[in-house]
Amino acid sequence: MHRCDNHEYDDPEEVLFMLRCTHCQKNSAYWEDGSEWERIHTYCPKCHSIMEHKNTSTKKKVTTTYSCPSCKHTYSEDFDLTIKKESEDPDFDKDRTEYCLLSKEKANMLRDTKYRFEQMAELGKKFKERKDNKQIYDAVKELKKPKIAELTTLLTPVLEKGGYSEFNLDKPEMGRDVTIGFNCLDTKSERDDYTSKKELKKIIDKALNDTNWRLMSDGIHYRLGYLNGRIRAYEQEDDLVKLVAKDKKLKYKKVDDDGDIDEIDWNSKQMKTPDGKTIIF
Repeated sequence: MHRCDNHEYDDPEEVLFMLRCTHCQKNSAYWEDGSEWERIHTYCPKCHSIMEHKNTSTKKKVTTTYSCPSCKHTYSEDFDLTIKKESEDPDFDKDRTEYCLLSKEKANMLRDTKYRFEQMAELGKKFKERKDNKQIYDAVKELKKPKIAELTTLLTPVLEKGGYSEFNLDKPEMGRDVTIGFNCLDTKSERDDYTSKKELKKIIDKALNDTNWRLMSDGIHYRLGYLNGRIRAYEQEDDLVKLVAKDKKLKYKKVDDDGDIDEIDWNSKQMKTPDGKTIIF
């Protein structure tokens, strides 16, 4: 839609409101600034007056007759409604059989085939990632996965050796990961709060180093020789891979959608792409 014959620029985002009277059914149109829409006129090739036009139609064509009210010049234009036959395609039947969906069964078969190819491609990516990161996946297999009941047996002896007694576990919280609160008492009266927390953290980190349990990042709290904190169990393979890669400071090689290898460093939270770019995540 253009504003008028002499309008040189039309904003493609400008809004035109189309209105129809519910009584007389007459149509009108207005631009968003309130100005009325004017249709583009046809001018007489002889005297340049605005021509009048009338349409007549049949099943095969629409004929528009233009007449000039000033000099009476007239002419007409035809718009062909028939479908013109194109040259016959010798491969039409073969192509139709191969590329057109002739039945619901064939559509389902093609959809299933596409899904299988996508699954095979995804499986191929996973095999390649496992091969490229064999060192990390082997380390994941070697991780010990002690049950909750075994944690007390694992931690109590090393804590008592370090001067901490009455180690207890709270009721576990079951979410995506299992988290458990713990508490103990510092038996060394000469140890200040900072040293007590630091040494307790060091003991727990070392004891859990070859397991899927880790001290949580919210730290250890201390008050009057009473210490408490939380530990978390990692069970999902993706989480264990990230855990091992961070602990051993290994870069994980990931296959992207184009088949290229991206290197992920979870310690620095950076990913290096094949073209040398570094992405912070």
